[in-house]
Amino acid sequence: MLSVKRALSLMPKPLAFATANAAFKWLVDLGIAEERTGGSRNRVFAYKDYLAILAEGTEAL
Repeated sequence: MLSVKRALSLMPKPLAFATANAAFKWLVDLGIAEERTGGSRNRVFAYKDYLAILAEGTEAL
């Protein structure tokens, strides 16, 4: 899971916050990532397919 702020800190050549935020929105719109916090600030995003793999076999019986 990753926030926009954390993603920016990992980049060798940082982007503007608005640009990175727009990129995360694009990933959400494409169904690649999902926003996990439900808020409008300090949002955390996750790669949906990765979460699905981690959740395999954890369903209640």
